[in-house]
Amino acid sequence: MKVFSIVFHDKNGLIFSTGRHNDCWIRLSDKIYGRLTKVRDHTEFIATGSMMKLVELRQESEINPNLIVSIPNVLWRLQEALSICQDMSRTGINSNN
Repeated sequence: MKVFSIVFHDKNGLIFSTGRHNDCWIRLSDKIYGRLTKVRDHTEFIATGSMMKLVELRQESEINPNLIVSIPNVLWRLQEALSICQDMSRTGINSNN
């Protein structure tokens, strides 16, 4: 699943802008998964995008594994993100390529 933005909103919770439209589960930590459900269409990033909201948390053993989607390259931890940015800066790797 491609994610274009993630917003922590104080009243509406965790909102994802994505190209996906069906409910799904994403891995949030080693043992915790979150269910995303579509709130509305959202075309800021792509014409067929949607806005999805985190609505439920469960352990992996409690959910259907066929509904789990992968979000590669999402850095949930600030320290990990900072380390990768610093490494890219030192090696001269351009993140836009």
